Amino acid sequence: MRKMLLSTCLFLFSFLSFSQSQNIDCENAIVICDKEKITIESLEGFGNVKDDLTGLTCSNGVLKEKNSIWFKWKVDQPGNLMFNISPLKGGDDIDFVVFKVDDDSDACQTMESVRCMASGENLGREEQSKCVGKTGLRKQSSDFNEDTGCHGEDDNFLAPLQTEKGETYLLFINNYSSTTGFELEFAGASEFSNKKCQIEETTKYNLSIGEVFPNPTQEFVNVTLESPMKSNATFTIVDIYGKQLSVKKEKLLEGKQQTKIDVKNLSAGTYFITISTGEESVLRKFIKI
Repeated sequence: MRKMLLSTCLFLFSFLSFSQSQNIDCENAIVICDKEKITIESLEGFGNVKDDLTGLTCSNGVLKEKNSIWFKWKVDQPGNLMFNISPLKGGDDIDFVVFKVDDDSDACQTMESVRCMASGENLGREEQSKCVGKTGLRKQSSDFNEDTGCHGEDDNFLAPLQTEKGETYLLFINNYSSTTGFELEFAGASEFSNKKCQIEETTKYNLSIGEVFPNPTQEFVNVTLESPMKSNATFTIVDIYGKQLSVKKEKLLEGKQQTKIDVKNLSAGTYFITISTGEESVLRKFIKI
């Protein structure tokens, strides 16, 4: 940010009913359940609660939200954890904070800043280019914090996390420059728990849903399913914010069948299909390239 101013299953099933403004507060952080690449096409505003940040170890403890989003994950396998945040507009100034959570049931009130990145635009100085654009955690870095502006050995990257099984983390990402989004890619030995993202694939009616394919895809996805009886089904595509993009209704036959869904008009990114029969709903993720 300028020196003069200061989220494989990705989220909980209930997330689908949230509006975009709700999704980017700490309390409604997007739950990450694996380390697949996440693409956020745009960031618009700061949710319902502005500046819900506490105990920061950079930027004099104050970091202003502008266009932000929150992610959350729980460690299943310990080890080092790194990530790259690559703005879709290359020169954007991206800030981020990683919080370790003390009490998972009250995460936003018990979080502690363990990595804090605030470096970026440094008005009137040429060296600011090294402090904008791609940022994150990488093994070549050893610092835990970078303050506002762009100074000395600042390079827009911080040291990896060393995680332990059962730990919970929050990641706040803020685009100070624009509403354009970013790509988030994780690396390292640490793995995330998927318990909060598991959706039952069958209910008392025993509707069985397979994986969507091809995945990633460019033009269409196929959904395979098996129904124990004739019924009506709704196939709904939503984006990472839960925004409904398309709806397709079909009559299901008894037995195995396949449905083809056109996605060629979607922008590149991460999407979800919900298949609902009125008695049950199942979630599947796919990537549009």
